[in-house]
Amino acid sequence: MFGVGDTVPLTDVFGRYIGSVRIDDVSPEWVSGDFTPGPQFGEVAPLFAEFEQLVNDQALSLLDSVMDSIAELGLRSPDGTALRDIQIYPAARGANWRPAGYRR
Repeated sequence: MFGVGDTVPLTDVFGRYIGSVRIDDVSPEWVSGDFTPGPQFGEVAPLFAEFEQLVNDQALSLLDSVMDSIAELGLRSPDGTALRDIQIYPAARGANWRPAGYRR
């Protein structure tokens, strides 16, 4: 489980270090915090920039395919916890994801 003040390194299924998130809020629905890009973030940055732009433009009907591509990255914490529904906002330097055990 993650707590406020924790820094969570993010890696993908290919072992790339995408960056880290310093957690500033934990709720039953979301874990969120400040995102710091890692050295390999540039390899996936266009995907998250597209996501952020769609959200900012409120083009929510177009998000499914981008979210599917993000899910294929398989972002996880060092203990192997999959970070579900992760959203990284590069320009805003923020990120959030669903906590383990979250049910819709």
